[in-house]
Amino acid sequence: MWVSFDDPLALLSKVLAPPWEGEQPDELPHTCKPAAWERQHACSRDWEHDLLWCGRAEGSVAIHRFRLRDHALARELAAGMQALALEERSHGSSGDQASNVGGFHGARDLWERPEVHETGLPQLVRCAVRHAAAAEAAALRRPPIFTTADEAWWNALPPGCWNALHTHAGSTYSGVVYASGGSPRGSLAGRLALLP
Repeated sequence: MWVSFDDPLALLSKVLAPPWEGEQPDELPHTCKPAAWERQHACSRDWEHDLLWCGRAEGSVAIHRFRLRDHALARELAAGMQALALEERSHGSSGDQASNVGGFHGARDLWERPEVHETGLPQLVRCAVRHAAAAEAAALRRPPIFTTADEAWWNALPPGCWNALHTHAGSTYSGVVYASGGSPRGSLAGRLALLP
């Protein structure tokens, strides 16, 4: 569902504060319309790829959704990622402080670790980034933008923790791989909210 808020500044004030205090963002005056996800058929054997164009005054922003076709592999990767994240936390690392309010933000060297490369996840993410660039290039009738998936980290958010609205300045693409969506406890629990 695509949500359009009548007062974007009211929305902004809500996403900068704990989402479970007071009025929920989805209680603000808004209208909903179905998200027009477009299936990308020229994708890899590994991924199902959907694309959503979000209109803005300056032009459209592309949001890509990738899902592994192999559900057993997806479960295996998720379990492996969770185990590696728990291992990092158990070594006493307090993690980085970034956009996270509470929770754990791991070191930014995830793609440099041999045990992560053994899972195949970095290669899968790089494939997804290439397909995202190619899909946008085809839609916009321009050459693809060369980019790499060169930085990654863990982000664990137990109940009562969240990420504040933030940007990844200088990045062509920013992405999230969910090892677990958690158990929803409210309208925003376990959700990724984008403000394009």
